[in-house]
Amino acid sequence: MTINSKLNGFNLKLIACITMVIDHFAVLFLDFGSKAYMFSRIIGRISFPLFAFLLIEGFFHSSNLKKYIIRLAVLAIISEPFFDYILIRAQLKENFTLWYAQNVVFTLLIGLVTVCIYDTIVRRFHSQPILCNLYCVLILLCGTMTSFFLRTDYSVYGVLLIFIMYLFHKNRLWMMIACAAAILLFEVGIIQLFGMIGVFLIWFYNGEEGKKIQRVFYLFYPLHIAVLGTLHMLIK
Repeated sequence: MTINSKLNGFNLKLIACITMVIDHFAVLFLDFGSKAYMFSRIIGRISFPLFAFLLIEGFFHSSNLKKYIIRLAVLAIISEPFFDYILIRAQLKENFTLWYAQNVVFTLLIGLVTVCIYDTIVRRFHSQPILCNLYCVLILLCGTMTSFFLRTDYSVYGVLLIFIMYLFHKNRLWMMIACAAAILLFEVGIIQLFGMIGVFLIWFYNGEEGKKIQRVFYLFYPLHIAVLGTLHMLIK
């Protein structure tokens, strides 16, 4: 179900990347607690639901899921040093210890692997609903707990949101309702509620890929953090 669907995959990627840069820029360069800082962090909440949705779009349209998983794993490892730099700056600026330690690509990776295993189990045991449901609960529990113990960015909420995007991929109304429930249940702080803006934007997705920038899209995450981190070291 869509209304005036005008956003393609490229548009969603662009919005996700821009809002993420605004968020990370605020962490490094803006005064903690200022209006500009808070507004930028609010804008930044839009990005993750979009990245989660684009991940699931990739799952349904990828011709080789194994390569998809490997690419994400490599990206997560490459991005970690750059992410750690921003994490340390945030800890110093906000004067508290952030509980997460691994970058968001690890969360996306765990979410994708969870969905892949879940999808395989459903296909294999669809004729045995009780056993199938039991396996599925265990798989989701393993995925969320893995993100929790590895302390990935967005953690349990992140993997759960990815799973919701998969389950309700064909019904965006229920997707929005389920995502809103997940945000209310698992996210701490009013600022995180603005993640629903990202979910709302998915409503307008038209199902088209748009401009193909897959390689640029994969490189953007570590590169933008590296650029911001370098500027921060030169300016501060």
